[in-house]
Amino acid sequence: MNMKTLLIGMMAASVATVMFAQDHPKPTAATYITADQVQRVMNAVPETTDHSIKIVDVGPYNTGVGVVHRGVTKDKEGVASGLEHHFQTENFVILSGSGTMVTGGTMLNPKEGNPDSMAIKLYNGPTSSGTVNLSDPGVTQRVVHPGDVIVIPPDVFHGWIKIMDHVEYISIRPSERVIPAGYVHPVIANDPDPK
Repeated sequence: MNMKTLLIGMMAASVATVMFAQDHPKPTAATYITADQVQRVMNAVPETTDHSIKIVDVGPYNTGVGVVHRGVTKDKEGVASGLEHHFQTENFVILSGSGTMVTGGTMLNPKEGNPDSMAIKLYNGPTSSGTVNLSDPGVTQRVVHPGDVIVIPPDVFHGWIKIMDHVEYISIRPSERVIPAGYVHPVIANDPDPK
């Protein structure tokens, strides 16, 4: 995927997340994350599924930008495993690979995540996990490819099936301050501000 496609996807995801309240100071500076920084974080943790790159104060919300790698799925007949984030929207910009994104429906047997886990503290905030029946009339299944953008509101189930090799994507995560502004991935923590 070229940088122009990535930037168009990120801009589309950002438009979906512009929300400001009157009682919180508006930020006065933009945050830049270079393609090199994204690649360095991906290279530092190639076997890990999810890593925040930076988390930024954008007014009444904090927005995390992360990179996610999903490997081959072990699909179960008729169901998909996945998550619902209670106070966070996720915006995916697919970088490489392909798979079937499953969204919506009613989660079966939801289980709340451990509040002390890194996934809750640095990526998603309060989250439940579980499964949905693929035959649920509220479920959407969509094959996604590089350049595609998916916007997932809070408390909407999302998961993956039919990943035959991998799928990698940027995740832009505005939340109701459930993830901490100021976080920078250690691999890029000492970088000068991109020019």
